[in-house]
Amino acid sequence: MVDTVENSLIEKYITSLKGRKAYEEKKSIKLGFSSFEDYVADKIAKKLSESSNICKVPKRRVRGKNKTKTKAVPTCGCC
Repeated sequence: MVDTVENSLIEKYITSLKGRKAYEEKKSIKLGFSSFEDYVADKIAKKLSESSNICKVPKRRVRGKNKTKTKAVPTCGCC
């Protein structure tokens, strides 16, 4: 079951590459993977492990500082 899910993820990722496929294939060869599918599987596994390591803390809204606009002070007393 896990293999079929992983295989479907690999196939979806490869079909979504479109124009970047040649670049990714060259990169997989450069990094020393035996096949392009192994490279994609490793990449997906890293992405899934990174997403599980993210801390799930509720977001808090940060208040912005109120800036008051200052009027330009004339340099001479006649204006």
